[in-house]
Amino acid sequence: MIRLSNVSKGFATKDGVLQVLSGVSYSFERGFYGISGKSGAGKTTIISLIGLIDAPTSGTIEVDGNAIDEYNVREFRGKYISFIFQKESLLRGYTVYDNLKLVCDDEEKIDETLKRIRLSDAKHAYVGELSGGEKQRVSFARTLLEDRPVILLDEPTGNLDKKNARIIMDILKEESARKLVVMVSHDTGLLDEYSDVRLAIEDKNISVLKNASPKPSSHGAVQKRTVDRRLLLKRESMFRPLSAIAAFFASMIMALFITVSSSSVFYS
Repeated sequence: MIRLSNVSKGFATKDGVLQVLSGVSYSFERGFYGISGKSGAGKTTIISLIGLIDAPTSGTIEVDGNAIDEYNVREFRGKYISFIFQKESLLRGYTVYDNLKLVCDDEEKIDETLKRIRLSDAKHAYVGELSGGEKQRVSFARTLLEDRPVILLDEPTGNLDKKNARIIMDILKEESARKLVVMVSHDTGLLDEYSDVRLAIEDKNISVLKNASPKPSSHGAVQKRTVDRRLLLKRESMFRPLSAIAAFFASMIMALFITVSSSSVFYS
């Protein structure tokens, strides 16, 4: 879906160029990607590049096979990308419903989304009346209502308690079944638990810590053992008549041997 090819990013400072990323090549497909790294390693920079907010110093970025340039970047960012940052960006003089209506005219869908994030009671509350965690969940609701193929998150659970963080993470996991979800966080525990692919920004590049691999379910294992058992029984039933025939001929040969042996004794 989003591919980085030999991407580098540096920033001009009074002391020269600060190189944050160097020669990054990686493809992001549908699923949940968790990115960690030390402060200043380049986590926010990589999110900004994936989200087409910032342009690389060198290298190319592709979205669904389309090379991004200054002429099409706005189109692809508006069509593909949704963001959730640590600091929410809501219109404080408006209600929760007013803020969500900016991205979705379907009130029923807005109600369903508010219920999903456990904020139905705050539909007509003004943003200024909400706690930090509630504001963050409203921002999350807006992202869900935008329904774009890519969700990018920079420390989204920083203002949430454990219970609400779990609610958000569970929904993100559900969304990742049909979307690309990329989350940057210092909370490596959450990333390890929810990510299909775990990445880290190290030495100005991306390191893969964990790759998703399909695991056979216990049901599948039981089913395979059952099938194997049935095949074994079938084979046994196929060879059972042959065993009976072999036994019959063996008994005939043994009887003939006994008869000849007896005759030999009698004629001796």
